[in-house]
Formats: sequence, structure tokens, C-alpha cells
Amino acid sequence: MFLDILVIGDKKHGRATCVDWIEEFPNIEEFDLVIIALNTLTQKIFDRISDKPASIAREITTVWVTGRPVWCIMEDPLSPSRRAGGPKAHPYPLPSNYDWLPVPKLVDKVKAGSTLEVEDSPEAQKFRPYFAKVKGWNLEIQHHEKLEGKGIFVSPIATNRSGKMISAAIQVSIGGAICLLPEPTTCSTHEAIEILIDIATGKERLEPEWMDQIEIPGISSIDSEIKQREGEAALVQRKISELKSKRLELEKYRAVFSVHEDPQVEAVNRILKDMGIETERTQPAFVIDLVGKEAAIEVTSVTGKIDSSSNKMFQLTQFIEKHHKNEKIVLVANTYKREDPKTRRGKEDFTHPVIDFLKANQVCAMTSSTLLELWKREKSTAKNRIMQTNGELRVA
Repeated sequence: MFLDILVIGDKKHGRATCVDWIEEFPNIEEFDLVIIALNTLTQKIFDRISDKPASIAREITTVWVTGRPVWCIMEDPLSPSRRAGGPKAHPYPLPSNYDWLPVPKLVDKVKAGSTLEVEDSPEAQKFRPYFAKVKGWNLEIQHHEKLEGKGIFVSPIATNRSGKMISAAIQVSIGGAICLLPEPTTCSTHEAIEILIDIATGKERLEPEWMDQIEIPGISSIDSEIKQREGEAALVQRKISELKSKRLELEKYRAVFSVHEDPQVEAVNRILKDMGIETERTQPAFVIDLVGKEAAIEVTSVTGKIDSSSNKMFQLTQFIEKHHKNEKIVLVANTYKREDPKTRRGKEDFTHPVIDFLKANQVCAMTSSTLLELWKREKSTAKNRIMQTNGELRVA
């Protein structure tokens, strides 16, 4: 009995995990049996996802070589449709719906036939209930002797009157089997997969599939309401997701109080941009953090106040002497960085000698608290205040 079955290409199998060709596949390596309904991969769908079969080849190979089976309902080999005006030839092999197979091309389309003989091997005989639903075929599986040298064997499950394989198992000596099966002709793909699940689990379904289709008054209206509610829930979830994204963006403004350089500089740059002051991050080791056409910004966090011995004063001096053009120089200092902003009120943030230096060099200095308050209260006029202030800028 297989514990975990994956069905690719068909839905509504209660004993398996099911995905269609368009949606994202789960981790295929986590399953004990993979059933691939390749016959549901139509040309129209394949043209949309022509690279997808190849994208699962590694996972299919892992399942195969670790002793777990892969069963596939075959379909005519497909390649992408040629688009009008597109190239007449391609410099590379075209994608195929069989690109998930870990071996070279094996399946060929042939004239339709109806004779079918199941081999005597246990691997073949277990599929007899499935072959009871196959009354015709138009695909043959080729034998590749070169594969045997690599420890890969292609053995028949069912053959036609000429002894050619119309169903086959691809095996490795220490692995599982990839079984290629003809498409059923006397039942739906859904029913055929249910038969395969019966074979895999060793249990027949408790109830026939058609029971789900019996009309019971009230069920249809409930299903409609469920669908409506699910749609409403999806809209609500989308709105919640949008609001969470907006909240995350707004939370970044709090980093103006960060004790770490990168998030603090980014938050300062974000706030200044909102005020109309455009700057960009400078190269590492440059004497100042942000530079734009109108302003040059130095950002810092300190455990106390800014005094004349602060390294930031030395950096400002270097910038003024070696790099300053006509930009307004601004110092944003997260003073008393370990304290709650509420307890910082009334404390000296810049010493008098520092303020004298700032005024003499037409530098505007402010705390992180001041910058955030300006953004909250005076976003549209804050730029003028910053550009016109020499010394410390405060808000009432």
C-alpha cells in the first residue's frame, strides 16, 4: 500500500494529492507513487507551459532511482506550436511533453491498432484491471539497447500482435519502474486513475465514482454559496495582504531610531525623499552617508550627545574641506540611542561648541526625533526649514 500518491493532470481523487498542469507542483520527491495523466496535457496547455515537463525531470528521476514507481498515461508526443511569423527552424531541440522522462525519446505515434496482450510478469499482470479499459492504441514504445549498458532496462508490459511494446516499464537495477500505459478508451481519464489507485493501494473504492453525481436537492445551492464565500474570502485575504505590505513599508520609518547603520541610513533617506530631498547612498568608507544635488547627509547613532570630540565632527570637517560643492550639509543624529525618545526630551543633543561649528559652516543638525516629527507635521514645508537652518533645527 502506498501512503502518499501524487496525481499530475487530473483532480478530485480523494485518496491522492492532485494538481493540474497549470498550477504549481508540490515537492514530487515526497511521494510514494506518482501518476501522470499526460493525456490531459493538451496542445493548448503545452504551448503555455512547454518548459514545465523538463522542470520536473530531476524530481521524477529521484523518485525512480530510489525504488518508487511512476505511472504515466501516455499521449501523442507534442512540441510547441509554431507561431505565425516565428522562425522556421530552431537552433536547439524543441521542448517535448516527454521531457520529464529520464531517458531518450521512447514513444512514437503509429497507426491505430486494437490487439493487446498483457505479459505474464507480476509487474504486468497487476495492470489487468486497467487494460480492461483499453480497446485501442496508437503509440508504441521503442527498445533502446544502448540503455542496457547504463543499467536501464525497458521491458514490455503489453504488446501488440507484432510483439511491439504498447506499454512498457523502464527500470534500473536498484530502483523503481516508470510504467508507460496507453490511454483508456472505454472510460474517462478520471476513472482510469481511480483504477490505478485501486491497484496501488490494494483496495477498491468503498463507493462508485458516479455516486457524487446523483442530484440531491439543496447541495447545488450550498455549493454555489460556498463558491461565493470562497471568492469573498479571497478578496478579504488579498486586501489583508495589501494592508500588511503597506504596514511593513511604514514600519521602515521607525528605523530612523535604529542603532544599526544600514536601516537607519535607509530610513533617513526615505523620509528626506518624502520631503523632496533626493539623495543616494555613497560608497563604503566615504566620509558622509548620503549625497544628492541639493544636500549631503551624515547619519549617526550615539549613546549620548554630540560633542567636539565626536568622530562625526571630524568627518564633517573632511567633507567640507575636500568634497563640498554647493550642497546643504545636514547632520541627523540618533542621540541617546538606547533610551526611549520620550525620556530624551529636554536633554542637550549638541554641545554649544558643536552648534557654533555648525552655524559657522552652514550645517543643519537635528535629532532623529526632530526629523520624524518634521515628517509627521510639516512634510510639505520641511525642506525649506532644513535648507535655511544653520545650527540645530528643533520642533516645538
